[in-house]
Amino acid sequence: MPGRSGAPLDAVDRRLVTIETLRDVVLVRLHGMPEVRSTQTMFVLEEHRLDPALPG
Repeated sequence: MPGRSGAPLDAVDRRLVTIETLRDVVLVRLHGMPEVRSTQTMFVLEEHRLDPALPG
């Protein structure tokens, strides 16, 4: 299956809401696939700030 650039898919873009879901995807789903030999996980935290100019 090709990735976004047309190259073979070697990365999975996935936005996960909870740490439990991340653990399930990496440790259960990906490692359970015979085609997957190894994984690397990049963990990006998004910080949502309220605009101080807005009433709150």
